[in-house]
Amino acid sequence: MFPETIPPPFPELELPQTENEGQKGMSDEDVKAFDALVEKIGLRHLLDLPLIALSNGQTRRARIIKALLRKPELLLLDEPLTGLDVQNRPTLLDVLHTLHAAKAPRVILGLRTQDPIPDWITHVAFVNGSKVVTGPKVEVAPQITHVDVKQDQPLVFQHSNPGKLVVDLQNVNVKYGPRTVLKDINWQVRQGERWHLQGSNGSGKTTLLSLLTGDHPQSYTQQHMHLHGRPRSRIPTPHLQSMTGLLSPEVFDAFPRRADMTVWDAVGTGFDGGFTPLGRKNVGRGVLQPVTEEDIAWRVNRCWEVLEALGPAAWDSENVPKGASKRSVAEEFSKRMFVDLSVGEQRMVLLMHYSLSPVKGESSPHFRFLYEDTIPGEAPTRGSFFVMAPANKRLVQRTFGLLELQAITASQPGLSAQASQLARRERYGPSFAYDEFLVQRSRYSAVKSSTIRWLAKKFLPQPGSGPSEEVMQKGYFKTTNHTTSTSTDSTPPVHVKTTIRGKGDPGYDLTAIMVSESALSLLLPPTSQAGSSSKTSSLPDGLPALARKGGVLTPMTAFGEVLITRLVDSGRFTFESHIVDQRASLEARKDDPKKYATPEAFKEDPINLWKFYHRRRSEYLLAKPNLAHYALATLAHVPTLERIAPVSARPIHVTQNVDALALRVLESLPASSEGEDQPPPAESLIEMHGDIFVTRCTSCQHLQRSYAPQLSAALAEIEKEQDSNQEPSLTIQQLPKCGGDSWQGSNRYGRCGGLLRPEVVWFGEVPPRSGEISRKMSGCDMLLVVGTSSIVRPAADYAAQVKKNGGVVAIFNLGRSNGDEEADFLFLGPCEESLPDVLHVQEDIARLWPGAQNLGRC
Repeated sequence: MFPETIPPPFPELELPQTENEGQKGMSDEDVKAFDALVEKIGLRHLLDLPLIALSNGQTRRARIIKALLRKPELLLLDEPLTGLDVQNRPTLLDVLHTLHAAKAPRVILGLRTQDPIPDWITHVAFVNGSKVVTGPKVEVAPQITHVDVKQDQPLVFQHSNPGKLVVDLQNVNVKYGPRTVLKDINWQVRQGERWHLQGSNGSGKTTLLSLLTGDHPQSYTQQHMHLHGRPRSRIPTPHLQSMTGLLSPEVFDAFPRRADMTVWDAVGTGFDGGFTPLGRKNVGRGVLQPVTEEDIAWRVNRCWEVLEALGPAAWDSENVPKGASKRSVAEEFSKRMFVDLSVGEQRMVLLMHYSLSPVKGESSPHFRFLYEDTIPGEAPTRGSFFVMAPANKRLVQRTFGLLELQAITASQPGLSAQASQLARRERYGPSFAYDEFLVQRSRYSAVKSSTIRWLAKKFLPQPGSGPSEEVMQKGYFKTTNHTTSTSTDSTPPVHVKTTIRGKGDPGYDLTAIMVSESALSLLLPPTSQAGSSSKTSSLPDGLPALARKGGVLTPMTAFGEVLITRLVDSGRFTFESHIVDQRASLEARKDDPKKYATPEAFKEDPINLWKFYHRRRSEYLLAKPNLAHYALATLAHVPTLERIAPVSARPIHVTQNVDALALRVLESLPASSEGEDQPPPAESLIEMHGDIFVTRCTSCQHLQRSYAPQLSAALAEIEKEQDSNQEPSLTIQQLPKCGGDSWQGSNRYGRCGGLLRPEVVWFGEVPPRSGEISRKMSGCDMLLVVGTSSIVRPAADYAAQVKKNGGVVAIFNLGRSNGDEEADFLFLGPCEESLPDVLHVQEDIARLWPGAQNLGRC
């Protein structure tokens, strides 16, 4: 395959010194023509090289010279400009023009629509599908639709956090005998980067790429050539090629044209990345481990999917027999011999070869006339077929496949544990299945609606006239997502309920907002996180890893949480999500905090909401900090911090709790002489979900903290009547107001009489300091995660963010939790015991807060 594999005397080859030595059997006229052609086309300096050592463009020029030396009367050139650099194209066209003008030979060029038609061409035959239009160039050329492949301004992707190193070349050299092709090449490629390798024919592009794919024998001899984090010499070539996709003219030329190889065989070789049909059903044997019967069945099904999607039914529909199904067309095409296909058909088959995915998932649920879903603690929800469901399901399934493939790739030997953990965290899991339906009031209406909608979708695909402005404004949508985890023998399933609401017509108004916000997600950070990107040309922080890698993505894999945050910032969408307690019932959910944790609940029922938060305030006032609170607070004490981490910057304390216990401990921290020039310890605390003891006026927006047992006299009556069966009735006027019960009609700031609300973050609201927290996590070198389920976002993503940036994560929890895979250190047990012990701050706690050591567990 490569020159160095050719035995001597190749290294000693020299240019012919006389005509008789190098051009035996050629007449003087042939020799003169040969010399003229190699000089004009620029191959004189390459005559000592074997054909296999030439680049794609050089090989194409050499073959044209060979064809001309036969002195044909008619020269047919199919896409002669493909693979030629810009400098050599005019030279070749000038040579062909000279030959054509002398009628030795006549020239017919086969060009692509994006190729320019030379001025000297007189006639054109335009092939458009099954139609051919012929005639003088001046008549036919205007009918040709040219494809513009130029780009006026290059699209530049920048990001401040480069991914892991995928390619690392240092002082790489490639020589063919005395000829040096690559010299001292130093190149690094990181995950998420997109490189354009550019150079003239023969500059070494093909050789360099062959090193990266493992095809070049000299890739084994390089002193420093690391691919995917491992030395090339330690990676088996089949394994390396299974991780690298390559489609090039060289691959097309090298793909074997065996007489007995069918289209099915050629496509099936894509699973293992080779060129030879292997294994049962000719779908491979597996690269890292042998395939199972289940794997074979899935691979066979995947081949049929690709053949149906990319086969003749997709690109040659005019010649498909009427009434023939995609499967029947694919079956017929799969039996054809690969060698008998046209060049274009062979290229499509090789595209199928590289389109096969190693991802295997569950089959998508089929159409039903009646859909039903039950969320624990709620009445069953019934519904009908939704016309957008087929398209939506395909999008979700592709998201699953992309994340699953990311997890498979990250688990390859030699890759970092951090990348593997992040990929496993984001994946949906191999048992993932998705379905959706339109909620209806009853079973009858569900079945009736499914039938009508299914028939309408099948037989009446007619567009509507669109809604009026009034309907646009009054429109809305509500989507409820019920996610259930896969249960095991030791772990029951976890149910998560997510509700998404939109204000405005969903088909016109909200769709336009979602499309525009999707585009802006790649350009600008959300309004609430305006500082998360330094330049608008940079990709905003928080985008998924796949967004930086690129490809044909889906909304979730391209935009992720950034799009969700942008939609919330628009004021037209709300997102609410929580874990559903399987033991809950409708009665037990009467005082469910989630029921009163939305802006809508405050607007619709402020009286019962304030009753609920009044009880919560009373409970939190009686709560006492435990030793875990005190252990974390010691990190804000300068002498203690200098002993534990002498070179560490002042840490920040982020809490999801709204009980103010962390704040109360920090406020009680005695001052130290070393920290006189430092801000108060309490300023290191960020209560990301707010504080139940802080209220905000809904009119003047005044904020006020109060630890008073009751915020209004009427609420105090609740405690007096707590043993009775009936609570006292309240009015809105009796609820906590700006200025208190003594308000006398003033409209001053802080005493305007407006209705107060608890300053806590409700579902559908964005934590006000989430952007600040995200920026600090980007520079965090160690994260302590204490007592959390790691499910509620965005806090659930912080560990992965720190790991991605090279930081260390330590998790303290009573039991196993969702984010344990991110941990470098995992401490299970009561946090009030493990945290002081690991930080070695027991003596500091006893000195700073005498009596705190006697606290029990909380």
